[in-house]
Amino acid sequence: QATDKRKALEETMAFTTQALASVAYQVGSLAGHTLRMLDLQAASLRQVEARVNTLGQMVNMHMEKVARREIGTLATVQRLPPGQKVIAPDSLPPLTPYYRRPLNFGCLDDIGHGIKDLTTQLSRTGTLSRKSIKAPATPASATLG
Repeated sequence: QATDKRKALEETMAFTTQALASVAYQVGSLAGHTLRMLDLQAASLRQVEARVNTLGQMVNMHMEKVARREIGTLATVQRLPPGQKVIAPDSLPPLTPYYRRPLNFGCLDDIGHGIKDLTTQLSRTGTLSRKSIKAPATPASATLG
């Protein structure tokens, strides 16, 4: 409805620019305050963490003191009163006589690589004999028995 359309457009543009600048300032101010609040909360959180770490160290020291005290009580010499003595039992249970049982290695025959070849000397005698290599003579006193 203005008579000068150009002047009305310039005034509207100025108001719009001022409103956008005001909004940008408010957003920047809010962001700054939010960052400062987050920094304060982080500092407070670090203080709480330091207190918790200190309490944890104090608890560990107390537990170590208690453990050392317990070890100290175990290390003290405890003497039996003179009235308590070790008394041997009147009769011992009868012992079974010892006898020597021969060992049976036949139960181990199926264990190994799993191949049974009855044509070789190893499978027939259980040993390998090589005529070119002689076994060293062992003295009779070196055997177990």
